Amino acid sequence: MNLILLIQSKMKKIYCIVIFLFAASTFAEAQVEGVKLIPFNQNSLFGYKEATTGEVVIPCIFDGAEDFHEGLALVQKKLKYGFIDSKGSIVVKLKYDKADNFENGMSVVKVGNKSGVIDKDGKLIVPMNYDGIGRFNHGRALAWKNNRYGFLDISGNLIIPLIYDMAYAFGSEGLALVNKGGKMNVKKNFTGGKCGFIDTEGNEVIPSKYDWTEPFVNGRSRFVLNGKVGCIDITGKELTPALYEDMGTFNESLAIIVLNGKFGFIDISGKVAITPQYENAKEFYKGSADVLLNGNWLKIDHQGKVIE
Repeated sequence: MNLILLIQSKMKKIYCIVIFLFAASTFAEAQVEGVKLIPFNQNSLFGYKEATTGEVVIPCIFDGAEDFHEGLALVQKKLKYGFIDSKGSIVVKLKYDKADNFENGMSVVKVGNKSGVIDKDGKLIVPMNYDGIGRFNHGRALAWKNNRYGFLDISGNLIIPLIYDMAYAFGSEGLALVNKGGKMNVKKNFTGGKCGFIDTEGNEVIPSKYDWTEPFVNGRSRFVLNGKVGCIDITGKELTPALYEDMGTFNESLAIIVLNGKFGFIDISGKVAITPQYENAKEFYKGSADVLLNGNWLKIDHQGKVIE
């Protein structure tokens, strides 16, 4: 659970990057013009049939086929991807090395090492000059080039410049975690710099002063400052200062903390709920947590009382 030891690997992972993983075996139903079409496989080729009657609507001519999204389905042939309509007509030519399903009328596509965004007519609305583009959240998509990160708006404009050394997608709170001054080391782990949060206009709403922090989960984000761990809310208020050697995630409104080598728990307001006194502890699950005290494992409730 050592959070600090995991910093490099966590900084390496940019959770908002969503690269399309083609799943040819997906058989979920799709609603297209009142008819449910599902992909099916025959002799290692894919087509589409009516979900209720089983009637073949589009013959098996593709090497891979995805569900319909917004009236179009992603298909693959000879390692190239494109889109068809519900009649099987090719709407977007099969010329891309990767592609995402359409969302809000847009699809992120890739040719070689470059990414762009097309509309449902196949027209490029974001040029193919980015190293990568994520999905849209809160009207913004993470984009990066030459290891610099920024955000596109739904019109394809670079609304937040490529000025960050690392960034995550916008979360449910409408905030994005960003880093300035960090760099990738020889082991491809991200280290250094300072982390903070911006809003969808690029305004820094939580100052970039932390050595590490994480995207918000249920309105809480752990941070590391000078080797100690604390927790903030979405306003940037430090619910707990950088005080602990380690801190877990919240489960059943309680999170493990480690202070002077002893394990305890804080509540979601940041107050100590169960005093650090244990040699080890596990997260709460179904009303109880296992703790190690004087070499013996015990089970405690939310108040720290031993459950017989």
